[in-house]
Amino acid sequence: MNREHEQLMAAYLAGENVADELLQACRDEPELLRDLAEYTAIDRLLTFQADEEDDSVFASEVRARLAGDGDDSLADAVRDRRRGGGGGGGPGGPARPPPPPHTRFPRLLKLAASILVLLGVGVVLLQQRDEPAFAVLERVSGEVYLGADSKIRSAASGMAFPSGSEVYCTPGMNEATVRCRDGSRFTLASGTRAAFTKVDRQYRLTLTEGVMDADVRKQPKGRPLVIDTPDATVTVLGTRLKLCVASESAADLVSSDLHSSTALIVNEGNVEIKVTGNDEGVAVATGEATVAAKNRAIEVTRIDDLSVDHLEIIGATYGARSNWIDVTPQMQSRANGSRLVPVGVFSQLAGDPLPGVIKTLKIEYEIDGKPGQAEFSEVRGQEGTLRTEVTLPMASATGGADSAAVTQSKVSSRNELEYTADVSDTDLLHDLTALSRGWQFEGEATPTTLNDGVHGDTYKVESASSVAWTTAGASATYDLSFGAAGNGWDITSIKSIAAWVNAGFGNQSYTVEIKRKGARDFTVLTTVDYQPLPHGVSGVATDPGATRVTLSADSGVLARGVQFIRFTANRVNSGAHGGAFTFREIDVFGVETAATESLTARSRETLEMESARKE
Repeated sequence: MNREHEQLMAAYLAGENVADELLQACRDEPELLRDLAEYTAIDRLLTFQADEEDDSVFASEVRARLAGDGDDSLADAVRDRRRGGGGGGGPGGPARPPPPPHTRFPRLLKLAASILVLLGVGVVLLQQRDEPAFAVLERVSGEVYLGADSKIRSAASGMAFPSGSEVYCTPGMNEATVRCRDGSRFTLASGTRAAFTKVDRQYRLTLTEGVMDADVRKQPKGRPLVIDTPDATVTVLGTRLKLCVASESAADLVSSDLHSSTALIVNEGNVEIKVTGNDEGVAVATGEATVAAKNRAIEVTRIDDLSVDHLEIIGATYGARSNWIDVTPQMQSRANGSRLVPVGVFSQLAGDPLPGVIKTLKIEYEIDGKPGQAEFSEVRGQEGTLRTEVTLPMASATGGADSAAVTQSKVSSRNELEYTADVSDTDLLHDLTALSRGWQFEGEATPTTLNDGVHGDTYKVESASSVAWTTAGASATYDLSFGAAGNGWDITSIKSIAAWVNAGFGNQSYTVEIKRKGARDFTVLTTVDYQPLPHGVSGVATDPGATRVTLSADSGVLARGVQFIRFTANRVNSGAHGGAFTFREIDVFGVETAATESLTARSRETLEMESARKE
């Protein structure tokens, strides 16, 4: 068999529409028909009938032949293949084993030929052959169900299923990995429901709810993989991605006014996503993410900005009032090397502890060794959609023994001059010169205006500018000095104001770090991410907006013994215009630290009182 015929046969066995060409080749070279019959039988023997419960004539005959064959090694090898062993289809490997040489498997070829004769298979194979199993459940963990041919049954590893089947992983620690015949893999997390179909030699999936990781092999030209969700259609040519769906049915459990949403995270490749009912698609590339919902426009965000070296989920609970469920294992299984953690609908993590009530997900974690705590409502604020993912702040919720839990008070206005009277010229930063890095517009709109005590009565950047124009990653560090007593400062509150003629630039997102007297390193106090204003970047003077954020603590002190404080700008508006925004002022208030010897004890006592009050 020459190289051209080998490639033609491989294309046929892979499902390509080359039957006419192969039939002509068989007429020209009769030996090719024999080879085709043998390889087709082996292919079906090893990959088609993986389901032990299949009752087709072919499966019954294979089992009968295996039982009557004296070659135990052959039977063991085929049974191992049917259980999912024997390799093939994994990353970096072929979708199925290559055709074995005649010299190595004479008994297998003889068995294959006898089965073909029994079933009356010959040239008819080229003209009309049975549709092979669509995919196999490569791995099943926990309680997973397979719906196929109008039957629902418990799923098991190695079970094959036809096109049109649905896989459902119940809430809890239940997962499944599906491998299609082309080698593509789909890992379904707990609470995930997905249907797998192949129509006109094109793969199509329907993800109803939950979280799915996809490693999609390169698809044939003109036949991309299509994934449908309740909110969007995702078109994939070949890539690694993650989809998270919060379904309408889950929304109804909380409120009929809520809407479902679909989050897409692309780890590698390019994907197109369209909101259901909208013909205009949005491209999402490597390292990007987006959320699709019927009541909002698609905006793409860079996930590289959220990557971390190490993320550990220490504990997680979900619920409301006195009804809480431990979902630590589920959140640990979803975490990866990013502060963006895909969740899916919260109630599918481990069940709904309080139906009909909007609940909260509480997470305790460490990022690169720094502790943090965060709480997320399952509803996205004014957007009226269920969350599908959460972004953990780069914050130390406790900040160590000498810091308290941070409270963020946030307000916004469509008037960019709303908070003009809120700036201070008596705070700790006033008249200090910042050590700055990475800010835009050197000479004007710089960090020197962050602490000048002036808000400004115009949005324009003039020679006496009152605007500090950020760049993602730009920082301003202030030396508060040791204070008269030489012990540093107790920070009592921090206030930041952002405003501009265009509302999107009036949003704000930044990280606050502190460095105590005698400390070697800065530690994160908290991260602010407040983006309530429209993200359009029109530059029209009639489209203003402003935000104000105040940081405080129940104990009255955010951090004690502070000598340096640093503010680092993060991205806003999904990265439009470099993710920049415009500060009008940052004010830091505090008093000198009285005595270092009592500092740790007093702050520890404060935290213990707060903990007791919460319990």
